[in-house]
Amino acid sequence: MTFKSLGGVLIVGSLLTLIGCASVKPVVYQYSGYLSDYSKLTADTSHEGLFYYLDKNLPLYNYSKIIIQPIEVSMRCDHIDDPQGKEDVLKNFKIKYYMTVQDSIQDIYPLVNFPERDALLLRSKILSVTCENRNENPIHSKSLLDVPLDLTGAAIEMEVVDAMSNERLVTVIDTLSGSKFGDQGHITKWRELEQAFSYWMKLLKQQLHP
Repeated sequence: MTFKSLGGVLIVGSLLTLIGCASVKPVVYQYSGYLSDYSKLTADTSHEGLFYYLDKNLPLYNYSKIIIQPIEVSMRCDHIDDPQGKEDVLKNFKIKYYMTVQDSIQDIYPLVNFPERDALLLRSKILSVTCENRNENPIHSKSLLDVPLDLTGAAIEMEVVDAMSNERLVTVIDTLSGSKFGDQGHITKWRELEQAFSYWMKLLKQQLHP
């Protein structure tokens, strides 16, 4: 496996040997531009597609609390014919993510709502989420919780900064998130999102609290 960084693009090369065939297809991941800084990223050799940064000059033990900034989500829901329905899907997605982050991280950093001298700020963006409709029929708002989500190409970008100075402390980017979950990357039920969210929080906690 090879990892390269080139002008805002991560190129992840992997060799996949399937039954009856073998192919080499580099996956090109384009940064979203959401995070404050994409420099000095290191490839994690034990997690395919994972890149991270840790500022060792600013010890995390100096911090005792954290703020969770509302997550940004890049989501397509073309088959939902109700604009309010699309908004509800996105709202539910964000709520589930926030609750998972809260449950996962408050044991090491209690949550606060406003910047303080010893507070961290978590910023996150999830990309390439699709509301999947295998029947190609319009989805009405009454069935929103039954809408399957396709995370096959999903990635997540997370950074933790000093809540007062906005100085970057930790960056975690997982470019192959979707391929790790569900049936070939398909998240078929809303409750299964918690599995993906918990995995992302595990990656983050490994940097915050080794």
